[in-house]
Amino acid sequence: MPRTLLRHCEESGLAALLGAYHRDSLRYAAVRAARPALGPRLRVIVDLLCLNESVPTTEAQAALGGSMEVLADAGLCRNDGSATVVPEHRLVDHYGQLLFVGPPAGQIGGYYGADSVGLGRQLLAARGNCLDLFASTGAQSLLMARGGGDVTSVELTSDLRPVAALNIAMHGLDDRVTTIWGDATTVSLPDRPFDTVCVNAPLFPNFGVDGLDTGANGGRHGHDLLQAVLPRVRLNTGGRLHSTATMVGDGDGPHTTWLADAARRNGWTFDVVVTGVGRLGEGSAFAKDLVTTLAETAGATTEDMAETLDRQWKESGVDRVFFCLLTARPAATSGVTVVSRYERGSGWWL
Repeated sequence: MPRTLLRHCEESGLAALLGAYHRDSLRYAAVRAARPALGPRLRVIVDLLCLNESVPTTEAQAALGGSMEVLADAGLCRNDGSATVVPEHRLVDHYGQLLFVGPPAGQIGGYYGADSVGLGRQLLAARGNCLDLFASTGAQSLLMARGGGDVTSVELTSDLRPVAALNIAMHGLDDRVTTIWGDATTVSLPDRPFDTVCVNAPLFPNFGVDGLDTGANGGRHGHDLLQAVLPRVRLNTGGRLHSTATMVGDGDGPHTTWLADAARRNGWTFDVVVTGVGRLGEGSAFAKDLVTTLAETAGATTEDMAETLDRQWKESGVDRVFFCLLTARPAATSGVTVVSRYERGSGWWL
């Protein structure tokens, strides 16, 4: 039955539509703009599966038939009798594979953003024994499994279980993906080295402000979770670890002392690719948004939060946040190399 849903998406033209827009579909904009020119059936499917729009139940049944039962079994849709909606998930194309993820810029339902796309590009050649930490609804797990790997997928949010299971079943990869539901920093992992490891942890720095949503909280400097999981990973000779990261720093680049310590402990060398930068301090739109978010989190005024953060940034010599992709590999001499500083990029995307 899940494979039938995928067939409906392919036969209706939805797969081709999402594949054409790929990254643009992250923000709905391109798909929504194309909507008026779509045929009636495809328009209904797009509204239901991609745009979180309510559609008449009779039209949904006519467009997707028995696949509506698949959506209902996974808890994806709500039906009040006359209308049906998929309120908290959307279908995206991830390098040729359709899967359900959460809404744009949100944690509910399974995070998927531009960093997921950028990280996925690093995994297109993944083979062998693979590990996906902080897997969400399985975008990277499916990508690695499609390439022929046997994947161990680790995710904390057990509410995502039916959606992840549907994504795996749609592509017939049940025999290649084993999902562990638990905290990647503490749960038991397979006792073996891996050929490819993917880490897309919550990495946003909270600069010491308590209460930030766990779905976006990487600790004071943005790397708490990475520091916790890296010592738990073993790489085969020739293996690779690929990870997103936010790293605080200054005009000389990201501060990498913590990463150099991790490299020494594991016997790895790290390459760091900066894909974008957020400036801190007065006049920065990035800093203004950050101050507003942390003020709301802490129940403080934006004025007080701005003063607190500005003082902290100056004392610590930090004036920017770098968005990065990391690649680690076993090496005789450990170390960290910032191989590229594309600071005018759009964040995670390469």
